[in-house]
Amino acid sequence: MNRRPYQSGGPTWLARELARRGRPLCAGDVVMSGALGPMAEITDGGRYRLELDGLGTVEARIEPRTEESV
Repeated sequence: MNRRPYQSGGPTWLARELARRGRPLCAGDVVMSGALGPMAEITDGGRYRLELDGLGTVEARIEPRTEESV
């Protein structure tokens, strides 16, 4: 059976992939293998910020889609 990482064994795949890239998981690393809330559609780019109590903050800037990027 050809499974994708998100179908099963995601954390194992992640650990192996990070090790392959020279950045293995370490004691104390947090691995979130599922969604913490509903999905949000990104339609035209923008800035997004997520704050998780006890874990920290992550921010992303998504560039609007252009003819060249399609």
